[in-house]
This record gives sequence, structure tokens and C-alpha cells, in this order.
Amino acid sequence: MQITPTLNPNEPLQRYKRLTGASTVELEWDNQGRVVLPSSILGRVELGKEVTLVGSIDHLELWSREKWIEDRDQLVAESDEIEDWALKTLPQLEPVKKPESGESGKA
Repeated sequence: MQITPTLNPNEPLQRYKRLTGASTVELEWDNQGRVVLPSSILGRVELGKEVTLVGSIDHLELWSREKWIEDRDQLVAESDEIEDWALKTLPQLEPVKKPESGESGKA
């Protein structure tokens, strides 16, 4: 899915993108498939020993496992509201078909 940018994006969204984009870093894998997180990132976040790598459409996010579980549970609890907002705000999106009760959602 590709989201087409608007010609006149709203200012709060642009400011949020600048804030979060300014704190991102592009990393390279070493020969053993690892990355080293720079101290500039590690000094700002509390990852702990257990982390979760989360896919987010066009990038990956590294979360403290505990914080990710909390956030994921909140996202699930608010999923209907989030989808309603997205359908109103991002008209190019189509509704997500939710499995009927008793269906696993697997093909």
C-alpha cells in the first residue's frame, strides 16, 4: 500500500513527522546480521535487555519489550477508533475486513 502525500498537509502532522524523523538513524547490518545502536540513541531511550522489533509500513521500530506489549494492547483496545479515524482522514484506505467470530484470520 502506498499513501499518496497531500499538497497541503496539516501542520500538526508535519511537525510530528519532523520531530520523529529528526530522531531517526539509518544503520547498517554487520557481517553477522547485527547492528550497533549509537550512544546518541541509547542515551535517550530505556530499552532494557529484552526488545521487540516492530514493522511500521516503511520502517522498523525498536521497542522495550514491556513498553511494546503495553502499547500493542492499547492499540488493540482502540482499533475500531483508529480505523474510523484513518478512513475519515486517509480516504485512499479501504476498510480492513475483520475475521468473523470463530475464524482464525488465516487463509
